[in-house]
Amino acid sequence: MFKVTAKTPPILLVVDDEEAVRYSFRRMLAREPIEVETLSSGRAALQRVARGGVGVVVVDVRLGGDMDGTETLRGIKDIDPKISVILMTAYASANTAIEATRHGAYDYVLKPFESDAMIDLIRRAFQAHEAMSTAVYFGEEQDAEDPGDGDCIIGLSAPMQEVYKKIGRVALTSEPVLVRGDSGTGKELVARALYQFSNRKDALFLPINCGAIPEKLLESEFFGHEKGSFTGAHERKIGKFEQADGGTVFLDEIGEMPLDTQVKLLRFLEDKVVTRVGGASGRKVDVRIVAATNRPLEQLVAEGRFRGDLYYRLNVVTIELPPLKERREDLPHLVRYFLRKHARANGIEPPAILPSALEALAEHDWPGNVRELENTIRRVLVQCRGHAIAPEDLGLEEIRSMAPGVDGAPTAPSPSLESLLGARLRRAHEELQSGGDCASVLPEIERLMVRVALDLTRGNQVQASKILGMSRNTLRKRIQEGLPG
Repeated sequence: MFKVTAKTPPILLVVDDEEAVRYSFRRMLAREPIEVETLSSGRAALQRVARGGVGVVVVDVRLGGDMDGTETLRGIKDIDPKISVILMTAYASANTAIEATRHGAYDYVLKPFESDAMIDLIRRAFQAHEAMSTAVYFGEEQDAEDPGDGDCIIGLSAPMQEVYKKIGRVALTSEPVLVRGDSGTGKELVARALYQFSNRKDALFLPINCGAIPEKLLESEFFGHEKGSFTGAHERKIGKFEQADGGTVFLDEIGEMPLDTQVKLLRFLEDKVVTRVGGASGRKVDVRIVAATNRPLEQLVAEGRFRGDLYYRLNVVTIELPPLKERREDLPHLVRYFLRKHARANGIEPPAILPSALEALAEHDWPGNVRELENTIRRVLVQCRGHAIAPEDLGLEEIRSMAPGVDGAPTAPSPSLESLLGARLRRAHEELQSGGDCASVLPEIERLMVRVALDLTRGNQVQASKILGMSRNTLRKRIQEGLPG
């Protein structure tokens, strides 16, 4: 469930003066790939945070001793503003919730809580910490010898040079930015770069996937809600715009936003006032909006599915990310970077790659863009331990055979489900025999089932989601993550 990219597991610090609570967190997260440390006082928590390595802190509001939870929160943010802090309490208080978020808390939850909901919240808090604290580099800065601990936007081609220039020109402004590009081109990396090079880099960066949140809950995600404002609103919630005051909110898949929410977003962009659902008064906040889409917004406007006035308000500054097929000269640099990055993450030496394999990669169209290339390199690394990568190791013929045609059907007969599953299970067996793990196999099998369902329904996502028993939003997310080849 947790995405672990570093060699050492991420550290969660739980601060509560009740041993039973500390024990419950250790037990609840025992099977997760994170390290859980527990302390009983705010003062000890600040000393631990100062030593470094902590990504998320869960702290009780009513701590015993000389520091309560809110004071501990402020102290943590003074040491490292990019640590995600979750406050929890058994005593509901609207004022405490508001003050907590104003001091930079990632979220505020009430005891008792559901274990699954808390685990999911901690996972999202780690993702937010990673997005804020993982550096984004450009060009070949990290490509020469060591990919480092950051993420890199690779490319020296003319189209990418224009992207870099745009980021440099607008990073220090407060205007909204619209990042456009096909799926897999790196739009979130650009959004994070805009944040990291802005004067808001010490405040929050909060991503929201507009296509992954149910329509009825998206407005509450943006603006928050008052207790009792709708069924299920059991307490006041602070929305992401209010929570990120002074920082940046990244709205991914903005083309999926329902029209009613578009109206409210437009109003917010014009007056920067947050009014919670069910609330009577608003609060002015200072938030920069970075939006991203892989959909043709002009066409959506013409079809009445996206508001023209919102489109023009977001389109003040636009950064266009080119598809990989339009910057093929960057491909060798990308391949070299991904080989080093994922070899380092797996504790192995990056294998050599034959010139003929690079030529084969350059000839592929890469409909999934940089994300598809990265997934291909990760798969190849598993198979090519101990020998140089050759064209036959890439599996490009299989990828091409499973690429949908213009009508959504495969362009050539797909390999059988049995053969594809067998190949992935054999790969898992080989990994286990070589001392590795097969943590990536289950997600791969799920994406394979998505691919098979899309083949059976000739690309009809509504029918495919019914076959798979998953929501259409989840199906779209799996497609965007890249289908196996």
